[in-house]
Amino acid sequence: MAGQIPISRRHAIPDGSESGERSRSLTPGDFSGESREARHAIPDGSESGERSRSLTPGDFSGESREARHAIPDGSESGERCPSAKAPRTSRSPGQDPGDFALTPGAEGVSGRTVVIAPSLLSADPLDIAGSIARLGATPDWIHVDIMDGHFVPNLSYGPSIVRALAGRHPSVIRDVHLMVEPPERFFEAFCDAGSTFVTVHAEATPHIHRVLSAIRERGCRPGISLNPGTPVESIFPVIHMVDLVLVMSVDPGFGGQGFIPETLNKTADLVRLRTVRGLSFFIEMDGGLGSGNVESVIRRGCDVIVMGNALFGAPDPGAAWAAVNGIAKEATIGV
Repeated sequence: MAGQIPISRRHAIPDGSESGERSRSLTPGDFSGESREARHAIPDGSESGERSRSLTPGDFSGESREARHAIPDGSESGERCPSAKAPRTSRSPGQDPGDFALTPGAEGVSGRTVVIAPSLLSADPLDIAGSIARLGATPDWIHVDIMDGHFVPNLSYGPSIVRALAGRHPSVIRDVHLMVEPPERFFEAFCDAGSTFVTVHAEATPHIHRVLSAIRERGCRPGISLNPGTPVESIFPVIHMVDLVLVMSVDPGFGGQGFIPETLNKTADLVRLRTVRGLSFFIEMDGGLGSGNVESVIRRGCDVIVMGNALFGAPDPGAAWAAVNGIAKEATIGV
């Protein structure tokens, strides 16, 4: 049409000369030569204009967990930062979550704490209390998956399961994972039922900031979950608002699925983000986890490991529970 600027001119970029030569059109070749490592490079700390370098595991391997979780103390004198305290998490009905500190699940000699959280989705639906009892010891955390048949192709529990759990095990941290859409319709009922954490999916609502704020105002600890195909970068704008990030290592909706190993890369990203921003959220992983892979998951930085079939589906749930907690304890040594 007359008067319109051609697309090639609207997207033109200067060719770098100062002589008034014609601009050229932007092409895919302007990006194709740049590696992913270069795009994600970080400064090397010098002031001399040296090349940036790519982030590697070595940027963390020499740090203690206390150093990785340190937060600024507000001084300008260069004094050491104090270690960040774990979010205060557990509550009984009618009590503020801040009245309780996290109860450790397994402690290694390094002082790092890792929690194994049994998932009720794999418990006997006709004998949930018996399934918990067969573990041989009451867990510090219990994970409750809530499904609506819409966001995921399955149905599970309502708020009554959380209320019953709070009544039977008031000291247990009730880790409620809402696989529902939209979460705005559901979270209040689960907060009121006695949840400690209420985790919602980043993919389930365009108003994630509002939902996370409302969960905290309702007296619970907000968490955010990522499906396997959702990048960590998508939650950067709200990461400071949460006490927990749940990385799904299977596509949500059903128990007993195989672990997706590529999801481990997200934990390294979250560990670095937590360090750089001075935050103290828990990193949790759920899906396909058991005695065969729990050690590698812990060593990549996960704090909370959700297990279902590996515990409740074992011939001897008590022995399986003792075994994975032993592995978790050993895995924290030297981390």
